[in-house]
Amino acid sequence: MKNPVDSIISLVREEVLNPRGRDVVLRRYGLKHGRPETLEAIGQSYGITRERVRQIENDVLKIISKPRNLKALQPFFDDLKEYLKEHGNLRREDKIFEDYNLVCLPVAASNSKEAQVGFKKGFGKCQGAIYLLLNLGEAFQRVGETSEFHPIWTLEKSTLKKASAILNKLVKKLDSQNITVSLDEIIKWLQAEESLLRPKEIHSFIDASKHVYQNSFGDVGLGHWPEISPRGVKDKAFVVMKKQNRPLHFTEVTKLINELLPTGRKAYVQTVHNELIKDPRFVLIGRGVYALTDWGYEPGTVGEVIVNILKKDGPLAKNDILAKVKKARLVKDNTILINLQNKDLFQKLSDGRYALKTA
Repeated sequence: MKNPVDSIISLVREEVLNPRGRDVVLRRYGLKHGRPETLEAIGQSYGITRERVRQIENDVLKIISKPRNLKALQPFFDDLKEYLKEHGNLRREDKIFEDYNLVCLPVAASNSKEAQVGFKKGFGKCQGAIYLLLNLGEAFQRVGETSEFHPIWTLEKSTLKKASAILNKLVKKLDSQNITVSLDEIIKWLQAEESLLRPKEIHSFIDASKHVYQNSFGDVGLGHWPEISPRGVKDKAFVVMKKQNRPLHFTEVTKLINELLPTGRKAYVQTVHNELIKDPRFVLIGRGVYALTDWGYEPGTVGEVIVNILKKDGPLAKNDILAKVKKARLVKDNTILINLQNKDLFQKLSDGRYALKTA
């Protein structure tokens, strides 16, 4: 398949004889500088009103929409139709642009600053070309953002009802279980009820949804869950620790947040430490080492941990106490033994076992 950016630009230059008309449409769709420009900005550069710019744009689109030109673009229309059919006749707008970026820019950019700038510009042009093709093709219908869906393109608007019904089932299922699950598990759930649903179709519906999301680790859940849409350092720490499934030092938590959940704002060690201390979802179990309360860890000092163990199990031998405390805290034996010497809390029985101090 030819590069849609080159084909669209060539078509505009060949068919639109008026230089200003060519310039207006290329700038409006980001095909000149890699970013779409507003009517206002283009109008100011020519000293004309934004309405006049709109008229010029519409005149150019009429030229491009002539039967012979649409026939030349038919291979692109056919490819977009097949693409939408593969995704259940419905695809989130920005996901289309991302997917077609591989067609427009098949070679990955290097890490150099110049290459990254060029890549971003190329992506903008690709987005403009695909957006123009979708607007020109009669088969494609755009549905703007709603309370339920992000902006999408479809071949049949009735597909929205199907997607809505499936997503409502999924929301109820996730809400009842209250845990994130893998996309494979989601597919199994839904195919058990509707065997004809295809994985790409299900994935596309989730992408379009405003209620069901897939996080950076591929887990699916409801959008307001912190595991799915972490909104701050505390939520990000929770997601990282849950994914690692083991206690972590706060410096490691900070490192993993920056590596696995990068955003414009970098996480800092002291900030992470301060947030972990205050949040009841985390328990300090060693020097700077935190675990999740969900894993069965309870807050409190080593002495308080021993008290809770003896309340639950009754008098215990020293070695049994050491073993049980070390399951709850990353501490040395001496730390536990020192706490056992607290005569206000514990007493040593005649058989060598320890018990809670009686009144």
